[in-house]
This record gives sequence, C-alpha cells and structure tokens, in this order.
Amino acid sequence: MLALLGILAIGSLGGSPIKSLAAALIGLMIALIGVDPLTGTPRLSFDQPILMTGIDFIPVVIGVFGIAEVLASLERIESVKPIKTRLRDMWLTMDDWRKCRFSIIRGGFIGLFVGIMPGAGASIASLLSYLTERKFSKNPEAFGHGAIDGVAAAESANNAASHGAAIPMLSLGIPGSASTAILLAALILHGIRPGPQLMSQESALVWGLIASMFIGNLFLLVLNLPLAPVFAALLRIPYVYLAPAILGISLVGAYAATLDMATVWMSLAFGVLGYAMIKFDVPRPPLVLALVLASLMETSLRQALLLSFGSPMIFVERPISAILLVAVLAAIALPIIGAVRRRRGAPKPVGLGGDE
Repeated sequence: MLALLGILAIGSLGGSPIKSLAAALIGLMIALIGVDPLTGTPRLSFDQPILMTGIDFIPVVIGVFGIAEVLASLERIESVKPIKTRLRDMWLTMDDWRKCRFSIIRGGFIGLFVGIMPGAGASIASLLSYLTERKFSKNPEAFGHGAIDGVAAAESANNAASHGAAIPMLSLGIPGSASTAILLAALILHGIRPGPQLMSQESALVWGLIASMFIGNLFLLVLNLPLAPVFAALLRIPYVYLAPAILGISLVGAYAATLDMATVWMSLAFGVLGYAMIKFDVPRPPLVLALVLASLMETSLRQALLLSFGSPMIFVERPISAILLVAVLAAIALPIIGAVRRRRGAPKPVGLGGDE
C-alpha cells in the first residue's frame, strides 16, 4: 500500500494526472520483465538472455533523463552567454532564504521519509520533492527555468534521503540505498552487526558516523562554493561540442555499471523512449519511481495474499494498512474530483445563433 501510494502521489503531482499515471504504468511494465520474484520463472523475456535478469535501474535513468535530454536540447540550441560569477555572489540573500525556507523544510521531511524506505534512494526523493514543491508554488511556471525553491527542495530531499537511508541500516540491518549497502558490508567485515543493539554496544561508532554526516555537509559547502564559478564556466563551451561529451560519458557510465554492452543498447533504447515522452509532454519521473517501487509493491502484495489465502481483507484488518488504503483511494479520487469541478466551472461556449 505504501509503494502504491508513492506511485499514485507522484502521478497526481504532475501536470496531467492521466499522462503521469500512464508513465507510471510504463514503469510497472518494464519492472515486470525478468524473473518472477516468488516462483523463479522467467516472464516477458521472450527467450532473450539479455532480458532474463530484468531491466536495471541505471540504463533506464541514463536513457530517460540523460540521453533523452541531450536529444531534445539539440533541437533548441541557442547561443549561451558566458556567466560571470564571483564567490561573494554565491551566498544566499535574505530574500533567497525567505523564498525557500518552507521548501527546505518540506524537502527535508520528504527526503527523510523516502530515505527510510529501502530501495527508493536520493534520486526518487529529489524528484518527488521537486514535484511536490511545484504543486505548492504560487509560480509553478518558473520551475524548470531556475526557480530557487525548486532547487532548494530537491537538494534538501537529496541530503535528507542520504542520511535517512542510514536509519534502517543501523537499527535493523536493512540498507536503504546502495551506499548504505556498501557501508553495511564494511561493518560486517569488521565484525560489527547492525541491529537494535548497535546503539548500546557500539555507541562511539554510531555517534561518530552521525558526526561524520555533519562534517561531510560542511566540506560540501566549503568545496562547492569556490568551485561554482568553475562549473558555470562550462557553459562557455558551445553545446554542439558539449552534447557529444555528455552522451559519451552517459554511455560509459552505463557500461561501467554492468560491464556489458547490452546495458549501453538499453540506455540508447530508453533514450529514444524518453525523447518521445518529452515530445508528447509525458512526465518522466513517474516512470522511474514506478520502476523502483514495483518490486517492493509486487512482492509485498503477493506475500500478503499468500498469508491471507487470497483474501483481500488483510489490507483493512490492520490500522496502518487501512489508513494507507484510504490514502490510496483519495489519491485516485482527488484528481478526478478536481477535473470534474474544473469542467463544471468552465464557461459555456457562446452560440453563434440565438439570443446568447
């Protein structure tokens, strides 16, 4: 129910709920390719070895966001004036703080919540926070053109999710992201078993890890501010030369993830899909979120039905599940109600003949 609520929530936050949910359905269909998680039988693989292991998250993201954006940007190449920045111009003014103070708070809570969920990650937290902030903003048309509250929300969620992923890892031994999975493996190699007793048995380690997160953020601040003019100087390179470099780095990253050329071809295929979504104004974040949450949703659904011998009443017998079910129904109903109200409130067209 929680995974389904996440998919429906991001679907209702986009420009068109129908297009957002259609993108989420595409993500769910992509996630079904591979091996059944419970029975181990292949499905939708068409006897192709490349599809037996399923579609990985990395080629989808690289294709849908990286390659597709390059293809779309090549259509609208404009002469970009070099940006001149100084270190003193990098500090936020009081007006900037006023504009993004609530964005930071909302993004922090969303990032923390998403970070605690195993498998979601900082990327999903950033996308969800960005779309949420666009919904709350009084000027949503400014998003995508440098709106400071959108940047603040996404970055706050990104940082909060990275730290929130450490909560289930330290308390339950369940990694919330790829980085915490590596950290979990390192702790186990040193004979430290994360779990409920870790805080009392290894308190110095836990508090040292928490302190390192504060120190890491401080180092990010010290490094990023002086280097911001260097990053901005990249815009002086004509985009016709920059685009092939971006495309090459994306494909190298796709290959490095699995050391398999099949991942590169998948990235190119999803790049074409992402380009088509841009052309038809279909939001891309719901596809990625559905792909991430599909495994959790399917496995949990089938386990619940096995425990209840196929009875759907298991979803209303527990209060938390029942509350989430109500939230899911509300996420489905609210966009429909809003569309009906807008249609009723729209002015009727004036007839060409008669007394109107």
